[in-house]
Amino acid sequence: MTPGEILVAAYKRGRSWNPAYPNLLNLDEAAVKKMTGAESDAKLLVKSLQESDANFDPIVLAYHKRLPTFDGGIGPATEALVDLPRCPLPDFPPPPHASFHYDDPGLQKAVETMQANATGSGSWPACDPDAAGRPHSFRVRIANPERMPTNWSRYKNEIFKAVTDCYAEIGCALRYIFGDVGDCEILKLYQALVGSVIGWNEFPSANTCNQTINGRLDTGYDPSDWRYQANLETHETGHGVGLQHTRGHIMNPSILLIWPMTWRGGPSESTMKRYFGGEPITPPSPPPPPPGPPTDVPQIADLQVTVGGRKISYEVRPRIVTVPPIEV
Repeated sequence: MTPGEILVAAYKRGRSWNPAYPNLLNLDEAAVKKMTGAESDAKLLVKSLQESDANFDPIVLAYHKRLPTFDGGIGPATEALVDLPRCPLPDFPPPPHASFHYDDPGLQKAVETMQANATGSGSWPACDPDAAGRPHSFRVRIANPERMPTNWSRYKNEIFKAVTDCYAEIGCALRYIFGDVGDCEILKLYQALVGSVIGWNEFPSANTCNQTINGRLDTGYDPSDWRYQANLETHETGHGVGLQHTRGHIMNPSILLIWPMTWRGGPSESTMKRYFGGEPITPPSPPPPPPGPPTDVPQIADLQVTVGGRKISYEVRPRIVTVPPIEV
């Protein structure tokens, strides 16, 4: 992989749109393609890339037997970071003036929705309270479940329950629909995605509920541990409610294994609480069991005794005795 390819990858991942580095905000893709990697802006762009992903830490440890130093140098660890399977959406929304081009038209539109979402109020997730007054509930439709990879299909019940429970914990009533029927807010397809892309999802339009937000899940991403698929699905649906990437936790650009899967304790928690209220949605309590027989009604019983060879039956009625309080 050449330095130019790494720099273009860093640009398409939004690392020049990092507000912490205002000197990079005016870079465009054409200027990046002319860089050699030795320029000060090129080193700053690579530094921004190295800081983007918590998985860079174990990569550097494996290559160099030390913790990372974000120095902007291009070496084997940085190349491995670029090759790492990840969500292709940029880590920061494109500024209004930014130019960007993605080969996949669907991904291009997804980045455009991210740009539009960043300029609006981002209030879609909170605009449709349900009958119980919860801030929002929405439906995710998997349109072609027959294309699920092997382990997705094998563990689909566990995967989608884990995702639903994770959102319910933060106050969002998410419901999955499978197949070609049923209205939904987020529509997802399994599709063969190019390169190291494992999935993407469009962002919501601000102040809008009546829309369909599109997403894709890679048919080639099929780790043996289904919890990675659960984290990927939770991550991509997170974009569908307006979340951006964070370094670490569920919204890390490449998938981390967060288990038990939860928004709590992560950098997206405050945003999710603002969207959904933060109070767990739990099933209604089961009705109490029916009352048993009264315990204060005397029970009637028969008692038989034998006297002189004769059996004599008695009807026994217990008495309820009230004992007055004892004064000491």
